[in-house]
Amino acid sequence: MVNSNDSAINHHAAHDDERPATEERTSAIRDSVARKGNNSYYYAWDKLDLSREAEFRPRLVRTDTVPVDDAKPATPINKYAWSDEGATVKIYVDVVNVGKLPSENVKSEFDARSFSVKITDAGGDDARLYISGLDGEIIPDKCRTRIQTNMVIVVLAKHNPDHKWHSLCKK
Repeated sequence: MVNSNDSAINHHAAHDDERPATEERTSAIRDSVARKGNNSYYYAWDKLDLSREAEFRPRLVRTDTVPVDDAKPATPINKYAWSDEGATVKIYVDVVNVGKLPSENVKSEFDARSFSVKITDAGGDDARLYISGLDGEIIPDKCRTRIQTNMVIVVLAKHNPDHKWHSLCKK
């Protein structure tokens, strides 16, 4: 018994083999349009110029170079403690032997509701503590960073000393 699907497959295979070897094979779109005419799914695409001249060629946009920072990214610091001290909020970060590093290796940046502390060469890697969305506003000019033997203490000066911070970040 011959399966009708097998005969259909054999018919298509035989039809493909009838094509002369010298005939250049067309694209699938053109092949579909040639077989099905106006009923081809790709009929509208056949009207487009798909020749080599219609292809988009890459072009040079600019030749200047942009410097790339080859330094690996800083490891985020996720372990810290904090306390509300009334007019200030203190963040305590344990960093082994940070007191032995030059003071320029600990850099701080403060904004109204965020701060960042980057410690260079701490334990062989750069480390960074970045906290945004603080519970209240701070006064960046009055904030500071203190370095002890194995700890960095970030002191944030509150904009409103009467506001008690129940969490470091606003929820």
